[in-house]
Amino acid sequence: MFGSTCHKINVNYLNICGFAVNIYGYGINTGDIDIFIEDTIANR
Repeated sequence: MFGSTCHKINVNYLNICGFAVNIYGYGINTGDIDIFIEDTIANR
């Protein structure tokens, strides 16, 4: 849901954890989600 919402409002972000690896089909459960949101005026 977070990703689809960011996509709808054009927010640039990056998943930086095991959660991101799950998107590509690898099973790693870290129990948390680390997200980097690009710090630009357009993203605020």
